[in-house]
Amino acid sequence: MKTIRNAITTVVRNFFKHDGFYLATHISFCGLLSLVPMILLAVSITGFLLGSSNDIYQQLINVITDLLPQGKDFLMNNLREIVGQRHSLGVLGFVMLIFIASLLFGAIERSLDIIFETEKSRNFLHSRFIAISMIVVISLFFFLPTIADLLTKGLVRFGFHFPLGDFIRGKGFLVLFTFFAFVLIVMVVPHHKIRFRYAMVGGLFFSFGVYLARVWFRWYMMKAFSQYNVIYGSITALILLVLWFYYVSNILLFSAEIVAFTQHKKVLTNK
Repeated sequence: MKTIRNAITTVVRNFFKHDGFYLATHISFCGLLSLVPMILLAVSITGFLLGSSNDIYQQLINVITDLLPQGKDFLMNNLREIVGQRHSLGVLGFVMLIFIASLLFGAIERSLDIIFETEKSRNFLHSRFIAISMIVVISLFFFLPTIADLLTKGLVRFGFHFPLGDFIRGKGFLVLFTFFAFVLIVMVVPHHKIRFRYAMVGGLFFSFGVYLARVWFRWYMMKAFSQYNVIYGSITALILLVLWFYYVSNILLFSAEIVAFTQHKKVLTNK
């Protein structure tokens, strides 16, 4: 028990030492700027590979809007209008889209480099390449519901009836996505070698933390939405989305601190 208490104390102390709340603010701001460009890129990538991106788009929207107790219609209508106009982008517009979308992973990379105390950061081009690769990989992750539907149809032919597609589209998808995303991000984004088993520990904490934060966030906003609406009016849904980005960013960084602590402790033990 004392060992666990000391570990928690060390992780919390490191979080404040690395100014985690400020880093989370930076990630939240870049996340808000990158949200729409990332959705446009994800829809474009999946549409190019699948020929149709309607299912992928709906899955993306469900993940985003499922967190907001109210204001979903406002957000969805605006996103739908923007996505519908994506074909009007020229080459320069598409390049700018990629650059803006990469800001989020650039902010995460900088924050994780601080947490893992990386000696040397990547150069700009290498950092942008990693960010774009992450966008592509995470976009492909939204193939899962479509792949699950194909597998379900294939299993039916052999007499097996398992609603794999419905499972992935359910609550389990968000848990699976958050775990996968954290492990991928913490192993690829920082300029520091992270072992898979330690990334999984952080991934479990991150998934559980996001789940609890989501439950609390929805419960709180069901009670406080009218108050926010009085203050912010028509942009209330946007403000709530910023708050959610901030909560998730703090959970992300705290989970990364757990990974850094467990890996560093293991290194010291081996010595």
